[in-house]
Amino acid sequence: VEVDWRAVESDPTLPVTGRLLGASDQHDMASAAALLTSDEDLPWLPPELVPKTQAAVAGYAEAYGVGVGPDVRRVLFAAYWTDGADIGNPEVLRTRLVGPMLRGRSAVDPVRMFGLAVSGNRGPITTQAWRRIAAWRAEWAALGRRDLPVVIDDDGSLAAGEDALRLLEKQFA
Repeated sequence: VEVDWRAVESDPTLPVTGRLLGASDQHDMASAAALLTSDEDLPWLPPELVPKTQAAVAGYAEAYGVGVGPDVRRVLFAAYWTDGADIGNPEVLRTRLVGPMLRGRSAVDPVRMFGLAVSGNRGPITTQAWRRIAAWRAEWAALGRRDLPVVIDDDGSLAAGEDALRLLEKQFA
């Protein structure tokens, strides 16, 4: 199954420091765990906070553009769900993303030479990544959905939230 992953900041109103994990977030995590198949395991450490994901989206958009999106997606997942790291902090991301970014194909010096994926103000490094983020945000807004993940099948049908996870389960079975 070929998947074209996108990243969007689902709650841009979060403060820069994020917010503490609440009861509804813990319910969402329990619901996701209930959808696991018998051979799946979620290796997560319950995070302490819900981060402002602007920096993570910027890092992924840069990685997507230089051909290392899958690597950075896995790094971001592990950083948050396994290590409990604040992936909204650009300094946390700079150290974790530098390796994959240096393996990417970029003509832009800060990315190519130093592996930068996120600016100090939580934004992308390149104009191309900024445009990519804007396009992803517009596509997501056009769907009119707020629950994640969202899956659009080859036939254009849309599934979101738990329905999307069930669709993916069928696709990968």
